[in-house]
Order: sequence, then structure tokens, then C-alpha cells
Amino acid sequence: AQLVSRLGEILLDTRDPKNSGSQINPSNPLFRAAHLSKVSIGTLEYQMPETQDTHLGTYIIPGYNVVVLNTLKYRDAMKGTFMLLEKMLLVGLALLGAALIVVVIFSLKLTRPLAKLTEATQVISEGNFDLSLSETSGDEIGILSHSMNQMSKKIKELLIESVAKVRIEQEVAIASSLQHNLIPPTSIITTRYTLNSHYQSASECGGDWWGYVETEQELTIMISDATGHGLPPAMLTAATHGCFSAIQKILKEMPDVSFSPSRLLHIANQVIVDSAKSEINMTMFIATYHFANNTLTFANAGHNPPYVIRASDTSGTPKLEMLRSLGARLGEKEEFKVSKDQVVPFTRDDVLFLYTDGLLENLNPNNEEFGKLRVKEALMKATPKSTFQLGTNLTESILSFYNGTIPKDDVTFVMFSKNS
Repeated sequence: AQLVSRLGEILLDTRDPKNSGSQINPSNPLFRAAHLSKVSIGTLEYQMPETQDTHLGTYIIPGYNVVVLNTLKYRDAMKGTFMLLEKMLLVGLALLGAALIVVVIFSLKLTRPLAKLTEATQVISEGNFDLSLSETSGDEIGILSHSMNQMSKKIKELLIESVAKVRIEQEVAIASSLQHNLIPPTSIITTRYTLNSHYQSASECGGDWWGYVETEQELTIMISDATGHGLPPAMLTAATHGCFSAIQKILKEMPDVSFSPSRLLHIANQVIVDSAKSEINMTMFIATYHFANNTLTFANAGHNPPYVIRASDTSGTPKLEMLRSLGARLGEKEEFKVSKDQVVPFTRDDVLFLYTDGLLENLNPNNEEFGKLRVKEALMKATPKSTFQLGTNLTESILSFYNGTIPKDDVTFVMFSKNS
């Protein structure tokens, strides 16, 4: 150490024996700082004027007009700190490298399943739903993989169901078109008679059906209503139509053969029992008009009794006659029982009105049935010459009554009048 007075006089130099007794340069920054300091202890980083080396110095003023200086080159003083910084830097680099390795491993573990999920979405977008993603991991990736597998499976099932549904809809549309072809035209006018009808099914295929068989001597009209809606009743009506088509061909080829309404019901019952195996029943009314004697023969198998609108009397008011006849429904069992044929007169001025129960029982938005009263009110305005107008008015009344409501049951009615 160097012992220096405040006035610069050297007292002792133990740091360098060669400099013992030499005078301290008053320009020494550390000495000046000590000389000017008002505290007894201080430190200073400074450069020596001669060498421009950076030093670290401390001074102590113990009293007695003495200053103790201690100097050390900056690089020697900071050597330990620099070594520590180098070690810390190496340790930091090692930790950073380890962290990068961990991040890379973790990112690969995360991104590989995500890449597979991305590929799976591309596969699904191309229309391939046969996915088999791994679901072994219990994290969110595993849950998402499970969801993707389930989603692809569900989409495949829905597509299969959609294809099947479209196929069924197409088949039902074809069946509906075929069934409408089984129904006679709305208006049929000949020199001997007029038929006017209305048919509206509650769904694509209905259970209502009507038809007629004509020979030189008579005209037979039948109307039926199978239980239920949709394709099964429609298939039964097709079988019924085929039955009467065969009868029509027999009657044409064998003019001397004749079938009464009750006999025709027996034949139809056997066809329906064989076709539906008693799972579906059908009501039916058959009336045969005889051109020679102007009479109407009829039989009923559980169907709504039709009306005959008789010619107006002197008061100008038509009369309604209900053709009542009892009988079991068709298709219930082979031992079919039906009441005997009944005969009523039928003149040129009379109108036969046949209908199915949908005309009476369908509801409007107010939950009201169309009912017999509205039907009778319309029929009371009918005359043979206004048969078509009656059909038009009745159809308009039905549509107005429903007010946009889709009928839950098929609606069918037929009007027959004699022209000569």
C-alpha cells in the first residue's frame, strides 16, 4: 500500500520497493478523489494518465493526515467476474440447447397427430369416410381422433341412409304415379252416362280407390277405402284394381256372364285376404246400374252409405236417399258375410253420390270436421245437368274448409248420372 499525506508527501510505499521514497503524482485520479472527498472511504474506476490503463482503486482516510490508497488493474480485478460470466454463458447455452431439444420433441409429438388429423380431413373432403385414427393417447388429440372416427362413421351411415331414402322416395313416387293411373279420369262422358270424380290422397300413396266395369247391359261402379296410409294400402288398391280389371275382361269375353254386387264383394274379399293376410282391411261399396230397366242394385262391405239425389218434386227441392246396407269389411277373414243385394229405381234425373270417410272426417285448422251436414247442403243443390258444377263446388268448399291444412285421410267422391 501507499501511505500519502493530504499534501502529497510520501510517508511509506510498500507496494513497490523501487518507488520507496518517490513522490506521488498529485494528478493521480485516485489521490485527487481522496483529497477532495468528504468521506473517509471511497472507490473509483479511473485511467492512469501515463499508460491509459483502466484501474480500480479504493482509498481510506484513517486520520492523522494520512491517506491509504489501494489500486488494481481493471482486467485483473474483473478476471473472476469474466470467468463467472463465461461459465454462466456456457450454462445458459447448454440450458437453451436442452430447451430447444425438448421443444422440438414436444412439437413433433404434437404436430404429427395434428398432421394426421389434417390428412384425415382431406380424406373426408374427397369422400372417403373409412378412417382409423389412433385413439391411444388420453389427451385432447386422442379425444379429437375419437371424434373424427365417430364423425366419419356417422357421416357414412347418414350417406347410406340418404341413398336408401332417395331410392325409397323414387320408388314411392313411381308407386304414386302408378296408383294415380289406376284411378279413372276425373270426367267421363258417354252417350249413356256421366261420371264425375275427385281424388286426393293424404300422402304420396293413398288407400282410396274407385273404378267401374261396363258391359252392354249394365254399368258397375265400385268405391273402396283401405285402412291406413302409404305404400301398403296403395299396393292393396293395386291388387283390387287388378281384380276388377280381370272381371272386366271376363265380362267382355263372356257377354252372358253377370256378377251381382254381392258376388263381386265375395271375389274381392278373397283377393284381399290372399294379398294382405288379414293385416289390412278394406271397405267397399258396389252399385250396378241396369240400362234396360233403370234400376240400381247395390251391396255394401262396411263402407259409408252413398246417397241418391232424387229429382226435384213440384217444390223444386231435391230429395236425398241414403242407400243403407250392412256388411263386414273385406279382408278380415275368408268366411265373408254380406247382406243380400238391394234394388232401387234410378231414373234419368237421379244422381248417385259415392264417397269415402275422408270427406267427412278430415279436420280444418279449427279442429272441425267437414261433416255430413256440409255434404248434404251441397248435394241438395245438385241436378243431373249440374253434376260437374256440383263436383267443382264441392271441391272448392273442401279446399276452403281446410284452409291450407293437409288432409290426414284420403278424400274421394264419385257422381254418376244417366244421360239417356
